[in-house]
This record gives sequence, C-alpha cells and structure tokens, in this order.
Amino acid sequence: MQFFCGGGETGKRKRLKISRRKTYGFDSRPSHFTLTKEEIMNMTEQQIINVAKICHEANKAYCESLGDNSQVHWDEAPENIKQSAINGVENYMSGKITSSIASHENWLEFKHKDGWVYGEVKNVEKKIHPCMVDYYSLPLEQQKKDELFFAICRVFGPDPFEDIEPIDQL
Repeated sequence: MQFFCGGGETGKRKRLKISRRKTYGFDSRPSHFTLTKEEIMNMTEQQIINVAKICHEANKAYCESLGDNSQVHWDEAPENIKQSAINGVENYMSGKITSSIASHENWLEFKHKDGWVYGEVKNVEKKIHPCMVDYYSLPLEQQKKDELFFAICRVFGPDPFEDIEPIDQL
C-alpha cells in the first residue's frame, strides 16, 4: 500500500509505503534513539514518571502562555494530577493511545473516574473542569494541550505510525 505526503519547504512529495519494521520511534532519528517494543515494555516506573513530569511541565508552560497560571510544578502538584499524567503515559506506551484524540478521551475517562464534572470555570477543589467534553468540542488551544502530550509521549515511546516510511521522492 502506498500513500503520498507533502514535501514541506521543498515542495516535493514523498511516496510512503507500509513496512513490516518492528522498531519504534521516529524514522528520522539515528538508530540509537529508536526503542524496540521490548525496551518500551521494560520501561521502569521511574522512566514513566519522568515522561509524565515532562508532559506536565510542558502543559504548565503552554497554559501560562495562554494566561492560565493555575498550574503548579510537578513537585507541588496534587497526587491525582500526577496520576492522571502517569496514566496517560502508561496508556500511550502500551499502545492504547494512538492519537491526540485518544489522549483526550483517556484523560476524560481518568478525570471522570476521579469525580470530575463539566463546568464553565475550572475549580480544582470542586473537581469542575471546562475540558470535560469530547475532543471536537474543545477550543483549538485546548486541543493543542492533547497534541502536546501526545507529541512528547511519541518522542519517548513507540511511534504509532512506525509502519510508514518513505521509499523515494517524486
């Protein structure tokens, strides 16, 4: 099977094909940055926590860029906030999350189980959050948070598109 994608700044298109490679990670990275499925499955709890911390801190920085200064640093975050990030990373690494949409659905499910409900204004004490809606109902800047989380996990874990690789340029 072949697909075509844009060529970026060069304007050339690349032909893509499905391969049977069993490595994970970005094809453009040197092989020493590519993780095997076994390496991902053998990630330690601390490695998972480290990726979750990176996701959390990136989300904090992004929220601040939008004027939301309500996020605290990882070390100061309540345990349920940390567990939400850890859960997202674990589900990404296990292959349950394969898109930013699935990332949001996972977050939504975790929050719902933790007692959170929809409300127009976020209130941590009352567990009310305006993002307790489906992905497509989120404002674009909120969708970007899920894309950011997904992208960070993708850097440190398996690439859900690992079976697609360029075979030539047109």
